[in-house]
Amino acid sequence: MGDDSNDNDKNNNGSQKSEEDEVYYTGLGAQGKVEETVFSLLYIMVKENSFHQILAIIFLIVEDYQVLNFVFRTEWFPTMPHLVPILVDVLSFEMASVSFLRVLMILMFILVIAVISSAIYVAISFHAGRFKLMWPILILRNLTTFLMSIFYIPVVHIFIGFIVCSDGYLVRFEEVKCYTPTHLPFFIGSIIGLCLFIPYTVLMSSVFVDPLPYNKGNPLTKASGREDLIYCFFRLILIVLENTTKVLLHSSAESLYLLSIGIALMDYKVLRHHPLHNSTFNRIRAGIWFGIFISTIPAIIFTIKEPPQSHWPWILSLVLNIPGFITGFFLSIRFHKSVLSGIYKRLREKKMLEELTLEKIKNNEIDPEDLENDHVAQSLDRIATTKFIRTKIKVYECEEDCELVCRFVRYNRNPEAYQLMRLLFNEGIKQYPKDAFVFIQYCFYLFSMQNFNKDYTLLDEGENKTTPYQLLERAAKLKPAFDLRFFISFATQTMEQIKKSKELDSSKIDISTFVELETLESSAIKFHISTLTEFKSLFKKLKESTNPKDCINYVSSLKKISEVQKLADEQYVRLLTKFTGNKEARQMYYLFLKDVLNLPEKAAKYHTDDKVLKMLNDNKGNEANASGSSGSNSNNKIDDPNQTNEKNEITRVHKKSVCYSKYDRELIKELGYRKNMKNVFIKPIEKYASFFERTIYINFILLVIGSIINIIIFYHISHTLDDFHVSLKTTYLVDTLCEEYSVLQLEGIAKFENSWNDLKNRIKHNAEEFENELLELFNKFSSFDPTGNEIILFYSEQNKPSKCDLNMYQVGYMIDRMNTIISTTEYDFNKPESILFDTPLRFFSDNEKENFNIVLSKVSDYILDELNSYINLQIYIIIGTTIITTILYIVSTIFGLNPLLKFINKLQIEVLRMFRHIPPEDIDNLIDKIDKQKEIIYLNFNVADENKNSNKKDDFMMKRKIINNIGRCYIYLSIFLLCGIMVFIPTYYTDYSQIEMIDLIHKSSKRFQLVKSIFLFTLETKTQNRLVYLPGETERLLYSTINDLKDLQYNIRYGKFKAPPSIEISVLHDLILETSCKRKTQEECDKRQFNPEIGYTKAISELPLDDLITYYINAAKSYIANNLNNSPTNFYNVSSCIETLVYLGANKDIQLMGNIQDDIIDGLKKFDQIIIQLLKSKNISAIEFSIILLVTCFIINILVYKFKIKSIVNEKINEMNDLITLAFMIPRDVINKAPPYKDFIETGETNDD
Repeated sequence: MGDDSNDNDKNNNGSQKSEEDEVYYTGLGAQGKVEETVFSLLYIMVKENSFHQILAIIFLIVEDYQVLNFVFRTEWFPTMPHLVPILVDVLSFEMASVSFLRVLMILMFILVIAVISSAIYVAISFHAGRFKLMWPILILRNLTTFLMSIFYIPVVHIFIGFIVCSDGYLVRFEEVKCYTPTHLPFFIGSIIGLCLFIPYTVLMSSVFVDPLPYNKGNPLTKASGREDLIYCFFRLILIVLENTTKVLLHSSAESLYLLSIGIALMDYKVLRHHPLHNSTFNRIRAGIWFGIFISTIPAIIFTIKEPPQSHWPWILSLVLNIPGFITGFFLSIRFHKSVLSGIYKRLREKKMLEELTLEKIKNNEIDPEDLENDHVAQSLDRIATTKFIRTKIKVYECEEDCELVCRFVRYNRNPEAYQLMRLLFNEGIKQYPKDAFVFIQYCFYLFSMQNFNKDYTLLDEGENKTTPYQLLERAAKLKPAFDLRFFISFATQTMEQIKKSKELDSSKIDISTFVELETLESSAIKFHISTLTEFKSLFKKLKESTNPKDCINYVSSLKKISEVQKLADEQYVRLLTKFTGNKEARQMYYLFLKDVLNLPEKAAKYHTDDKVLKMLNDNKGNEANASGSSGSNSNNKIDDPNQTNEKNEITRVHKKSVCYSKYDRELIKELGYRKNMKNVFIKPIEKYASFFERTIYINFILLVIGSIINIIIFYHISHTLDDFHVSLKTTYLVDTLCEEYSVLQLEGIAKFENSWNDLKNRIKHNAEEFENELLELFNKFSSFDPTGNEIILFYSEQNKPSKCDLNMYQVGYMIDRMNTIISTTEYDFNKPESILFDTPLRFFSDNEKENFNIVLSKVSDYILDELNSYINLQIYIIIGTTIITTILYIVSTIFGLNPLLKFINKLQIEVLRMFRHIPPEDIDNLIDKIDKQKEIIYLNFNVADENKNSNKKDDFMMKRKIINNIGRCYIYLSIFLLCGIMVFIPTYYTDYSQIEMIDLIHKSSKRFQLVKSIFLFTLETKTQNRLVYLPGETERLLYSTINDLKDLQYNIRYGKFKAPPSIEISVLHDLILETSCKRKTQEECDKRQFNPEIGYTKAISELPLDDLITYYINAAKSYIANNLNNSPTNFYNVSSCIETLVYLGANKDIQLMGNIQDDIIDGLKKFDQIIIQLLKSKNISAIEFSIILLVTCFIINILVYKFKIKSIVNEKINEMNDLITLAFMIPRDVINKAPPYKDFIETGETNDD
């Protein structure tokens, strides 16, 4: 009887155990590996995704009210302030500039890429079991939450804003041309961003929801994400429709109509189905959407009729949100009560009908078969005399009601609530037997209740005995949609996680801890077994070796041993640091430290588990018995078994006390031997590694210094370019003064007092510009040597000119001084000779031919030389730094890396040769010991033997890996060198282009002087001032200047100098090839006075610059042809001066040339300014790229050195340490049998004779 009861207890326990140990297939629901990987990603994102309630409400309000941006538009509310759309949608960026939106677009693009990258990384890592870090999950969760809620509309708006164009311009920014070089990157980036963003958000909107009905940490849990999916598409269609109608119909009213209809339908779904588990949030959303619907009504009215010019329409629309919200809030409460009361009413009616039917069946009033066969008559008498109406009552109006009606269990979890929940869901399964949604929600609620109180399962009888996992299996067979398949997978993984928590005696293990625990456990065990397998493989090779040279081939085994041993130790340390109470992990790590790393002193810290103690004591007991029996046989002693056991026990206790002291002495001695061996083998390696490391750091420091010097020089070049730009207009400005003073002198002699005063006022502007901008420049770049700077000075007292040499600053000072004198002197118009022989006026007329041009052009030459010296210095720095770093890398390779790798290889071979002194039978014992250790792991820790079949291909691959590692060291050094060269590429490229462009603008600046000189000499051909020019000299100078300008223009246009042809320089395209106004500002362009009579029209004025210069040259030639024989002006005769002035003012060619030269001068200024700005922008870009490349190079160098080169060196050092550890794995009694090996252990010497 007792046996039977025991058997019954065992059966009961077994059945109970089978229920508790129900196996959950976490891949249930997934169709294929890809979907399983996606579900793994979604599970880790959704599981335990917590939200603070206040933050959730804020997100919900901001997200939903964003659609009000489609309501409050100035298109139908013209008087509305611009602040209103910003208030209703703080993230609309309606008032943002295009530059700000470009920055936002880049940030959004980076955000989308970051989300997709994080998703891929987390999915692959989690599915492959390599998941280790929490921050990718946090980033992915938070970014996805932001993108799905408050950033959804802004992201789509910004991307589409850079895509939609109309009439060649962006719809959102009418001043931005489409498909230009500045627009294309943002256009392409926006398309890529949308192509990534839309599928991701569509996917996440349907499944990035927490379906668990009882999750206190997340107030946004919901049974399904399909409402979110509809809402996602609704917002997307709104934005697309708005931009489409703006292009096609030039109106966005259609999007307002769609918003009104769509938000009404969405609000009805919220009122009817209450998608969120939290009723408060459902009411808030219903209120918000109903308020939005009400606020659209005034806006729709004023899209149809003309809006009044008052504020009340938009104020009304805004204020209507408040009563709309209140109405929607209370409608949600009423709808919810109505739906629930209707379900309970129909359920009661059905139960009453079922009870009435059962009662009629008992009374034989109804045949049960009639309930299944409506058209079968079992009795004609009964049918004729009995009235029976078949009534079918549907409890639920839709499948969502099955879940909605059971939400009471979130607040009431007593047994009655559990039974009612099962009753309601069972009714739902009867009504919807082919709807997977009902089965899945049933599973969630059932599992949640049973997990809350496991005794609830005792309430289930008969058909109610269905388990949550069985419900999921039934749902999976119904071919559910993608989101439902995910919820099936989510449920199975949730149940597996909770099951694992119970196994580890933990109340709760979160998702990251659960994944990390499984990953660390499996990887630690795998690497532990791999290490034992590699030890066994090496000992086999050593045993089978017949030639000392074979040890060269065993170095590859050391590499693999070192790798797996290090990985196993790291995994165990991480596992025990994270899960300190994990007994199995402590047991495994103890075995690893004791038998693999041969660190008994460290292993003792983890030797606390009874299971391991028993395991080891049993093993030792077996060995002791074997050795005891062999000893007794050898001594030929036969004792009584009882006496023998007593003696053995006494002896064992006695020896145990003695053993510890002896063990301590042996351990101290062994530690000393190890320390000595590390000094012999490891210290020399560290010296080589230290030398190599110092060389690498010195190289990088040199690279940084060279880069910093180049950056400083770039700043000097940019500053000097400003001076260079100013210096280019020196000769032009002085020639202008000469021209104006020449006319001024004529007007003074002619007694044109008003014209004299007007011209003096105009001259004052040029004189001030000369003083403010050029005088300081002359002082800065002038040399003290005046040789070759000949200037003519006319002294009125002596009435004769004299020549003197002045340096550049002195000439500039004289010009400034003469300007001041002329502007402040009151001339006597009744004395023409006082004006004719006035020293300041004669100073300009006497030197206008060539003296000023020769002297003052040197300032730009000096600055050009300084710029070239800066550029040459940069080139010298590039060459010098590259040569020095290359030499240092070669030195570090020859005297650091090569000797290091050779020395390590030599030591490894020498140590491996020492193993050949160990007797083969002792190596067999070591191999047997390793096999036993592996069997202990296989039997006691339930791991698969994945390494029983060795593959010779691994050895070959490991040898190749060692060779590749050494080869990669040299490749990495080459990367260092290329990195150093790469840092200077922006400098070299910029210097090369700067040399060309600086030479171009230096040559181009001569056009200022030539254009001005042509006009000056044109005037002089008429004036014929014999005090300055000889007969025919002005014509010769004019012809010469025209030819010089023509040749210079040709050389610049077709690239005869260092620079490329000007017509091929893209930044100059609009200036020299397209028609445009050349003046400085649009105001000056509008002030131009065209005169068709002289040939100065808008078409001529806006000719391309090169064509305008050609036209100017032709006009000068035309003037020469029409004025071959001009009589000289008699400066002593007032009427002669008047005649000359009248002619100059009336001559059409001169008037035309005067107007055109103004356009040309402004065009040439733009030409130089464009090139200067281009050079400065290139300098800035070069500085930025140099800094970026330097930082990149620094990061690459650090990463390559720390994680590649140094890791390879550290691997070699670890291999030596592991080899030393391997050497001490040999038992002491075996070491004593091999004297050479004993000397090696005690002294570290490897004399293998």
